[in-house]
Amino acid sequence: MTGTQPRPARRGAPAAYLFDLDGVLVRTEELHFAAYRAVAAESGRELPWSFERYCVAAHYGPERLRRELAAALPGLLPDEAAWRALYERKSRLYLELLGSSPIELMPGAAETLERLAATGVPRAVVTNSTRAQTAVVRRAQPVLESAPLWVTREDYDDAKPAPDCYRVALARLGAAPETALGFEDTPRGVEALTAAGIPAVMVTRIRYPELGAAPDLVIGSLAALPGELLPATAGHSA
Repeated sequence: MTGTQPRPARRGAPAAYLFDLDGVLVRTEELHFAAYRAVAAESGRELPWSFERYCVAAHYGPERLRRELAAALPGLLPDEAAWRALYERKSRLYLELLGSSPIELMPGAAETLERLAATGVPRAVVTNSTRAQTAVVRRAQPVLESAPLWVTREDYDDAKPAPDCYRVALARLGAAPETALGFEDTPRGVEALTAAGIPAVMVTRIRYPELGAAPDLVIGSLAALPGELLPATAGHSA
């Protein structure tokens, strides 16, 4: 699941760029994992997963995560109400961790955002996170404010892997899906991009056992993004 060149031929840089937040621009997926571990600990349990194992459980969507948590921690999730309560508690703990933990940018994120800002190309951050969660992250890393459009969980109906969030972003940017380029770190994110008709770059070092939708390119970080997929600036050639 690696690659160095985009599969479809493209002439020139994309007309719009769409970025997932957690795991693509900022290193916050580890905080999601820590929040789930903390919820388990509050119930006297230890979640027996590595971070990589958590990613494989969580990044296909909430139903798979619920099933795998229930299997890993028998008795913790006897019904739908228990799952909702656990998820709500996890979300509160995650917000607390955001406020008390260092929030790091992912490799290449600052450079990519600054280069796009220098050209003024349409761009957006498109996330399943809430406005409250993204506000904390944006305060911690001001370079994120260079993205002029943010689409958060309050702005659309169904969460990823549904394409709703990306369709909202395209409409607000006035961009056609085939002219844009999207960046995701999870299988469900790539599925959302594909369902919206947007070419997808998967930014990850996690080895997922299967992908519901195949990305057009896989890279380990934005630092490895091929130059021809970025707009030229005065100091750069495409």
